[in-house]
Amino acid sequence: MTSLSLCLTLAVLSPSLALAKDPATFFHADPATSGIRLTTAEQRIANRVGGLLATPDGHGPAIDLWLVDAARRIALGQGASTRDALTLAGASDAYAVPVHYAVVDVADPVGPVTGLLETDVGRTGITHFGVGVVETKGGTRVGLVFVKRRATLSRFPKRLRVGEHFLLNGSLAADLHEPVVLLASPTSRVRETRPRTEGQVFWTQVPFNDGPGRYTIEVQARDRYGVQVLNLVDVDVVGAGGRDDAPVVRLRPESAPVRSVAEAEARAMELLNVTRRRAGLSALTRSAVLAAEARTHASEMARLGYFGHVSPRRGTLGDRLRKAGLGGVAARENVAIGPSAEAAHTELVRSPSHLRNMLEPSMTHVGVGIYRRAPAGDAAPVFTFTYVLAALQ
Repeated sequence: MTSLSLCLTLAVLSPSLALAKDPATFFHADPATSGIRLTTAEQRIANRVGGLLATPDGHGPAIDLWLVDAARRIALGQGASTRDALTLAGASDAYAVPVHYAVVDVADPVGPVTGLLETDVGRTGITHFGVGVVETKGGTRVGLVFVKRRATLSRFPKRLRVGEHFLLNGSLAADLHEPVVLLASPTSRVRETRPRTEGQVFWTQVPFNDGPGRYTIEVQARDRYGVQVLNLVDVDVVGAGGRDDAPVVRLRPESAPVRSVAEAEARAMELLNVTRRRAGLSALTRSAVLAAEARTHASEMARLGYFGHVSPRRGTLGDRLRKAGLGGVAARENVAIGPSAEAAHTELVRSPSHLRNMLEPSMTHVGVGIYRRAPAGDAAPVFTFTYVLAALQ
């Protein structure tokens, strides 16, 4: 069982803003060398956001140049999703929450999303954020990207050649344990490795020997809410004589207008079954019992401000299904946060562990539950998703 929070392109920023000249060739390079600096307007909003998210002892999330660069690329259309923009900027944080809105009162540029920041964002332990501001004919637009960085990784290349190995190493936050590294190859094979550890530090050699194409590295660890996805690292691998460059933007389904939560749930299930059919698997049947559990879990995560598979009130997925009368069944769960079913699905299939859950052949039924939070003004809604898959008779 795995979890992931999502990202999506939500705002349009001015081309006059300074971006790194080219996409970073490494993940986690020194952002100070990029030349990125906050504008006066961005600094003002960053100060306000930092104050809103500060803890009682005065500590709050840090502004991060990787995320500033990613936010600007998103707004400029240089990435098909926030995940693409993060990759271009050299960031790999899996838990990322985007927000966009129009400034209503210049004296209070964060007004439209103050409530959202103090609740959904503020309660989830955000550690870093980026901000971008642009003036348009319609007024001032703001884009924000928040991440929860719980694993710090060392530099890792974005491009390698078939047969090469590279050392992945990093350190976990104090509340995390049991790190796992998954590697999805271009052939869809997923390898799972338990790295060597010393305290909170972990390391392992990652081999790229399953042919040319795009590989995805996923770093996981456990906390009191279960397994958490911490990092997603895309690496393009070329064969002998192959091109050293590769596209970083991926195609994604166009997001349809969301008229109701029930409609979004149906769309999420439809996309899941499309993915299974393309893999030669049978479609999953909707289960009302699983859907009810999924809705309860999504609502609880949003209301209590946690993210994961172990409910502080109702226990593990097995505990929850047992209470629903489905004790002993084989089941898997994906959770996500995003602005639409399409955005959630796009990010889930990019995660090796989530895709593995979705394509488990033994699963027969699914329930999708969504909780919707609507910010003020024209800020995009935030959806919390839970997908519960099970093998039912």
